[in-house]
Amino acid sequence: MKTRAGVLNRVLLGMLGTLLLAIGVTWGLIAAGVFAGVDPLLAPEARPWAGATTVETLAWLPAVMVAVGVMLAVAGLAWVIAQIPRSRRAATLRFHADARTGTTVMDAAVLTDAVAATAETLDDVVAARAVLRGARRDAELAVQVTVQERGDVAAVVRRVHDEVLPQTVQALGVPLSAAGILVDVTRQSGRRHEVRVQ
Repeated sequence: MKTRAGVLNRVLLGMLGTLLLAIGVTWGLIAAGVFAGVDPLLAPEARPWAGATTVETLAWLPAVMVAVGVMLAVAGLAWVIAQIPRSRRAATLRFHADARTGTTVMDAAVLTDAVAATAETLDDVVAARAVLRGARRDAELAVQVTVQERGDVAAVVRRVHDEVLPQTVQALGVPLSAAGILVDVTRQSGRRHEVRVQ
């Protein structure tokens, strides 16, 4: 569960689309001669650059083109960087932050280690790992369990959902904003089962 720039993308694409649509509509209206009464240079038959035979005669054009190119390059780079998924792994969980009653914080690893240890006690689970992201009141939990290939995967997922996740919510004191269960299947067995015959 990594955060992606979905909202940012939609906003920027909407703004860019609106801008391009406005430019296209304006261009079409100028070509149709709608703005000819505003300025003679906007008439369809007008040639505002008739005297400029080469780019060198327009002293301002190279500077404007370079500035626009740099702006587009910076905007494109910022947009690409915004696409990199970010994991907001929780470092500490703040339970109480009132200076009058004291501040209670807990390392998130304490909770995730407990979640993983609880998941490892389930039947057919070889190993487990948990990752907590966000703040305590907006926490996202990802639980990864490795199940034996002959194990009942559906039962493991159901027990993680019905037993492990509620215990995590109880420990946090608030509901999880999101939870995910990732299941890996392995041929090896993580536990040794001994049978003694007497």
